[in-house]
Amino acid sequence: AASEVTTVPPETIRRLAREFGEAARIGSTIAIEGQELPYRPAAATYFGGAYGHDNAWLTSLAVDLLNQVVGASDVPGGLLGCDPLSYGHPQTGMPHWAPQADDDGLLLPNEPQGVVGGKPGESDQLHNWRGLGGWPITTCLTPLTAAVRDRSSSDYQPEVLINCGSNLLMGLPNPEVSFEAFKDCFVISFNLFSDETAEALADIVLPDACYLERLDPLPNWPGHDLPAGMGDWGYQIRQPAVEPLGERRHFCEVLLEVGQRVGFSDGMNGRANLLYG
Repeated sequence: AASEVTTVPPETIRRLAREFGEAARIGSTIAIEGQELPYRPAAATYFGGAYGHDNAWLTSLAVDLLNQVVGASDVPGGLLGCDPLSYGHPQTGMPHWAPQADDDGLLLPNEPQGVVGGKPGESDQLHNWRGLGGWPITTCLTPLTAAVRDRSSSDYQPEVLINCGSNLLMGLPNPEVSFEAFKDCFVISFNLFSDETAEALADIVLPDACYLERLDPLPNWPGHDLPAGMGDWGYQIRQPAVEPLGERRHFCEVLLEVGQRVGFSDGMNGRANLLYG
């Protein structure tokens, strides 16, 4: 059945399953700092190739289950997920995050981000688009979530969208849904070149700097894309190799300057302290 659905020959499926199971060394252990832990030197992971198509949710779950079957989740040699808990640097206690209970009392993983000071708005769900929490900052804005607001009883409506480093309309399936979700917003888009988001949505398009032209103190997400291991943990720094062409500017520099001009310096510095610890 699997071969018919995937068009992968049965012998290939059996070979890959056997090799994956053997590589996982089920039952083996390893001693780390005096603690005996499961050792599973095999893992299955995925990115946009799995969740950028039809049936993406089920496809992603199926890949995740491969690690569960051989016991390779969050163990040495296996697949390490984003850390659900951080006590921060010994000197500062930051950045700090930990699981918490959701409205139903279920365990809710947290992220290495959060708001600084203030109180979120009274609206519970619409103000909490993945970390928005009543604040106009989010790193992962799902257009489908945004579109739901039109079917709610809340009068909350986003008015401004600042798009940085992405082609929002084409980044997910169903670009028409993304367009409908944000067509009434005043849109500012930073990019290296004109794209669908700039042409169809943006009111203002500003030239961004590419990665070779930028100084970035945090080029990767704190809980992701960073090497795991027993060594000291730290942030990478990306240094520019060439000067920006024309009038290009790092979008972060532009946003910081705007924030300073309108009096957001304390809030921006507070968030930076939260992130960098």
